[in-house]
Amino acid sequence: MSTLPTIQSKKPTRSSQQPGALRNQASLEIQTRQAQFLLDGRTGARGIIGLLQFSRFVGDLWHAAQQDDPYADWALLRIEEAIEKGRAFINEKNLAMGKSLNALGSMKIELARTQAPAVIELSFGTPYGFMGAYLLSDYDELARSVLTAQHCALVDRDQAGELIRAGGNAVRRVYQLPTVWRRTDINRDEVRKGTDAASNAAQLMGALPPEVLEMKKRAKFAPRINRSDSGES
Repeated sequence: MSTLPTIQSKKPTRSSQQPGALRNQASLEIQTRQAQFLLDGRTGARGIIGLLQFSRFVGDLWHAAQQDDPYADWALLRIEEAIEKGRAFINEKNLAMGKSLNALGSMKIELARTQAPAVIELSFGTPYGFMGAYLLSDYDELARSVLTAQHCALVDRDQAGELIRAGGNAVRRVYQLPTVWRRTDINRDEVRKGTDAASNAAQLMGALPPEVLEMKKRAKFAPRINRSDSGES
């Protein structure tokens, strides 16, 4: 009588290879020169911060907030609130323009499109870069609607100019906000202790709201804080 050979099962081994960092791809298609201007911005004495500069500045804020800089946290909160307010304002104007373009009975008007849109590949290190891009995309859509309505005699030149300026100002206000922050390399402990560095920071950027200092109020997309004693995991 023959016996079957014993099959030895191997224990699964733990892989030493770790997955790399996740990467994504995104692009922004710009139809109007007005939006293109707010992508690149303008240098010089009368410089204007564009989306690309905004994303770099907000990246500095992001890294400082990770290191428990409460002023960086405060700046991100104000930026987030300003983006929400700016998008609501632009979308309200865009909705009104859409109603005008669609209230023509049997006549239908499509939004003007360029045959050669500018397509920009987006690669941002923080959520705020993408949030700034959404704001610019909304403005581009508004500019298209307004320019279409002007061409079709639904708004006059002055009305169109005012709408485009108002939308552009909403974008510029957001993009300018990161420049208010100044790097001081302080953290919440120093603010609580009232160090000289914290006093200097208050002179530069104002009195810190208590709810920001105690992390009772943070931006929804703020980063995790890299401090074991900060209360953040």
